[in-house]
Amino acid sequence: MITHPDRCGRRHIASATGFTLLEVLVTFFVLLILAGVALPVTRNTLRDQRNNRAAQIVTSFIDLTRNHAIAYERDMGVVFERLEPEGFGRSACLRLRQVRGVPIYTGESAKAMATLVNVAGTVGGPINAADFNPIESQLLALSADMILAGNAADAPIRLGDRLELPGGRIVTILDIARVGTATVNELRTVRVTFNLREPSNLPAPLTSTYTHPGRASRSTNPPQRVRYAIHRAPVLTNTASVSLPRGTAIDLNYSGFGVRGSEFMPNLNDASVVAGSVIVLFDSAGRVSRVNTGVGDVGPPVSQLFFCIGDLDGVQSAAADLLNQERRSRANVLRTSASWLVLNPATGRTFAAPLAPVGLTAMTGGIAEQTTQAIEQARFLANLGDTLD
Repeated sequence: MITHPDRCGRRHIASATGFTLLEVLVTFFVLLILAGVALPVTRNTLRDQRNNRAAQIVTSFIDLTRNHAIAYERDMGVVFERLEPEGFGRSACLRLRQVRGVPIYTGESAKAMATLVNVAGTVGGPINAADFNPIESQLLALSADMILAGNAADAPIRLGDRLELPGGRIVTILDIARVGTATVNELRTVRVTFNLREPSNLPAPLTSTYTHPGRASRSTNPPQRVRYAIHRAPVLTNTASVSLPRGTAIDLNYSGFGVRGSEFMPNLNDASVVAGSVIVLFDSAGRVSRVNTGVGDVGPPVSQLFFCIGDLDGVQSAAADLLNQERRSRANVLRTSASWLVLNPATGRTFAAPLAPVGLTAMTGGIAEQTTQAIEQARFLANLGDTLD
């Protein structure tokens, strides 16, 4: 108590104001309880917003690249860069870059032609190669010499580029080499080999021996000289790139084609396997023309492409952890904060859909089979669910 005199000299007792120690402790304890309840909710909300933002960034970048392909009337593409080519980094993508198409090559002169031949020289045999005059097709001649010298990666026309023949038939270039008996190497014929019966609607490695059973073989009798066009691979640009928000990543472990495919998944059982970047190319009509999965397959897609966008700490580095249910390192395919980016190859259109919860109780088989079942279930629900704004 505190006493103080009034104007007449009399003293009055005044009570002290403030909080007791017990009141302060009770208030602090209540605030701690409220914070403990609100913090997880706030954290989950911020994570959802961050992942939604990542999906919007990726979608916008893909749409921009597709629009450039249409506006410039040339192939353009999006590169999904793996964090590292080996180890854990093979499974995560944190940055997207853009590749720009180069002009179609039709030879050095307006009269440049290709002669359709059979590699074995069989008269009337099936067409599986084309011969080019090195004077009329100098880039092909230069590429053949560079490939022979071991500089295939720097050649202006590379293995895997596309050769267009009359009627719009497009085949993959399997080899470029010099042939013939000319005494001067520069005058020797350039031969490009391909598989004319290569399926036009199925992914296939460059070394694939698969042939289309319903497509008749064209004959080399009589010999045919035709116009040609070579669609070269786009080149990487240094100006157009985008990074995902901190803490997010495109999880390539669960990304791929169709309802259950995981073609972008590296071999997690072997950390030494090198995986390249995933490349999606758009043609001048805005459609997906080719997809390089980064692990060997090159070809046009036949179904939708799915990319899993989740948290970086949800990316798994071992095959046994693809369905990891640990709280802090839970696999992205099991996280409700993750989302799917879906790309329609026929139209080039993209949309983002939330990743619905996946049930593991009814799944059977080993980890590989269960992972496939989880991916199939999640993508099926993504196609039925709402899109993210």
